[in-house]
Amino acid sequence: DGSLYLHLARSGLAPVRAVQHIRAVNAEAALAAPLGIAIGAALLWVSRTAYLPDGVAVEHTQSYCRSDYYDFVAELKT
Repeated sequence: DGSLYLHLARSGLAPVRAVQHIRAVNAEAALAAPLGIAIGAALLWVSRTAYLPDGVAVEHTQSYCRSDYYDFVAELKT
């Protein structure tokens, strides 16, 4: 149905944890043009790796996010 996580769950390969890095960067020309922003504009760079229970990486993504399109929320529980 177009969802990687749904496909992985149906295949018995659902990740159990992920490590995500978020960093502020300035848009270089190669990113600015396709994103429709000015060179040097602020972006968030997000890199995520998701792992199976045995520690095997099943997903790795890198994204550049415009602040006017994305809102990141982190909820931490003990």
